[in-house]
Amino acid sequence: NLKNAPAAREYLKKRQLSDATVKRWRIGYSPETWDAVVNWARAKKIPAELLETAGLIVRTDEGRVYDRFRGRLMFSICDEQGRVVAFSGRILTSDKEQAKYVNSPETPIFHKSKILFALDKAKRPIIDAKFAVVCEGQVDTISCHEAGLENVVAPQGTALTEHHARILKRYADEVVLLFDADNAGQNAAVRSAEPLLAAGMVIRVATLPGNHDPDSFVKSEGVDKLRQLIQAAPGFFHFYLDRLTKLHDARSDRGKLQIAQEIVQWIGKVPNAVLRASYFQQTAMKLGVPESALQAEWKKFRSRDRAPDSEETPVPTSPGNPAEEILLQLMLTDDRIVQLAQERLADEWISDSTAGSLIRKVLQLHAAGEWTGTAALLNAVKEDPLSQLISRLLVEKSTAADKVETAAKDCLIALKKAALERELQQIKARLAQPGLSSNDMVKLQQRALDLRRDLDNITRLSVWKPLKSSASS
Repeated sequence: NLKNAPAAREYLKKRQLSDATVKRWRIGYSPETWDAVVNWARAKKIPAELLETAGLIVRTDEGRVYDRFRGRLMFSICDEQGRVVAFSGRILTSDKEQAKYVNSPETPIFHKSKILFALDKAKRPIIDAKFAVVCEGQVDTISCHEAGLENVVAPQGTALTEHHARILKRYADEVVLLFDADNAGQNAAVRSAEPLLAAGMVIRVATLPGNHDPDSFVKSEGVDKLRQLIQAAPGFFHFYLDRLTKLHDARSDRGKLQIAQEIVQWIGKVPNAVLRASYFQQTAMKLGVPESALQAEWKKFRSRDRAPDSEETPVPTSPGNPAEEILLQLMLTDDRIVQLAQERLADEWISDSTAGSLIRKVLQLHAAGEWTGTAALLNAVKEDPLSQLISRLLVEKSTAADKVETAAKDCLIALKKAALERELQQIKARLAQPGLSSNDMVKLQQRALDLRRDLDNITRLSVWKPLKSSASS
């Protein structure tokens, strides 16, 4: 069909998509008729009901059927295994009454909130590069891949979702958003950040110059220039702060207040305590205010945002560290471990996972003198995910009594090590950002050296005292 469609061939030529590219990406053409797919399926004895379920045809109220895609350049949408699960059809005329793109509807095998275009081809390159690049459209993504930049994907006709973020998190911990330079593209970058932040990912934003999109930029400037642009992309909060300071005057009290109020709402969506601390620090430096002032604004925002029963333990979203569940189980079965955690466990070592949230609750009860064992914790939490984890840990095989102390200390070491590694990765990301003053760079480099020293000596950082005997709870 594509070979016999001059308009489609002309469009491909204009976008510099070669025959080899067309074949590799399974690009085709839907004829300008109402029944090409219907007739093809009938000849193959494929029932109309199956075509309808697959989203290839539309059924009228009168029961007649016709092709969903007509007179469009067709892009195949694949799942992670490279199987075609849907299509996206682009119009080839200037008819403004028609949608520019028509996409397959939701079907049993296609959920747009869970599909990333080109992920089947980008999986290995993302793992190798240790970060993913997210574009807005199919042609942008294809052009990047064909130029040799292969760790690129795009959402399918929707903004990035929590499902997309979780999928990307399987392959890398960092994402670079490569959207158009216009206002719409920059707004899309801001919207896309929320689910990525919730997944605990590091986000950078590459801003294209002028009126370029990724496709036009790679073709006019070359892939090496695009790689340089991506490499120099600032972190999301650096980008967002710059955006806010262009909207509000950071030199005025009013402007500082507006920027602070907007930025703390975003910081509040970050589940990782280390990243939150870093973002508070960056914002404070930008606005020339103490970090404590921003922390106070954040606390006010959190108190306004909470339900009336603000003492209730929040339902977490982070997957957490396996050591947290082991430590929690030990705390539930031995009061000595609760005391040990109270003395030795730093809050920033704990994630916002289910186990992490429960550890915080146990320590809160213990500090208030209200810890009387597992019953106290069960009375303090009402959310199903929390009570279910408590029940599961209580019935699972627990650590032998003579190994409880060693197991608890191993958990604390594992949690501290993970926290140090997270902070070190964040410092590396900040050092890679443009615009750092020499003073800030020296401070960050010194902190990185301290962290590496701590990691090298982590098992010797604390002299563990033997635990005093105590009855189990």
